[in-house]
Amino acid sequence: MNVISKVELSTTCQCYACETCNISYLGEGECYECDTQLTPARYCDSVCWEDSNSAAEYALDDYLKSVNNPEYLKIDGSRMGWQGLSGSATVPAQWNKLRDALAINGDYTLVIEITNESFTVRRLSHDEPTGARFVISPAQGEE
Repeated sequence: MNVISKVELSTTCQCYACETCNISYLGEGECYECDTQLTPARYCDSVCWEDSNSAAEYALDDYLKSVNNPEYLKIDGSRMGWQGLSGSATVPAQWNKLRDALAINGDYTLVIEITNESFTVRRLSHDEPTGARFVISPAQGEE
């Protein structure tokens, strides 16, 4: 199974900053401008969320093209919440609709992985420390 896309989208701050150049980055490492080691940002701006959100949207677009651009997507979920529930939903094949269906009221991280055989999302949260699992697939319509 070859991973085509892997994106992590989190409601918690993942911003790092170069104190020399005053530039924010998503994730650790070195500044692209001056090679200074990045430090955790003192505050979190919307850049972190926007970069991850855009990457997830592009990943979904690539997936939709690979499965003939369906109008709807089916979400099959398991291990959801502190009770470990299962369920399914059908949403329009748009990133904002899919993201909203996977969101919860609280801090969470979505780990999105698209391979040549599947599209899965693992949601990590306080109530789902081992992760809720979602399998995304094309749907025939509003089921």
